Amino acid sequence: RGNLSSAKAVFEQNAKPEEQVEKKEPPKKSKFQVKGDRCSVCQKLVYLTEKLIADKVIYHKNCFKCSHCKKVLSLGNYAALEGKLYCKPHFKQLFAVKGNYSCGVLVPNP
Repeated sequence: RGNLSSAKAVFEQNAKPEEQVEKKEPPKKSKFQVKGDRCSVCQKLVYLTEKLIADKVIYHKNCFKCSHCKKVLSLGNYAALEGKLYCKPHFKQLFAVKGNYSCGVLVPNP
């Protein structure tokens, strides 16, 4: 051990300061870019197992939510209006149409 520790001391004395500090190279950027479909809500990549398409728009299953109550929807229980998604009960509640026959005009329920 005596020879090993003395050799280490000699090496450390002769080493330049640049050699003592370990240089880290920045991580190399991949030459490959992942191309694929992006979720219209979170803009993250959507893998095939979590992909849901409604009205020609791509979503993650967990991003496909009612704009009013935030409940996760399915293709069988949603309604869309002006790019926003709603569960059927909230769609009916928010956009029910009342007939106002005195004016001859249909007025949306406030």
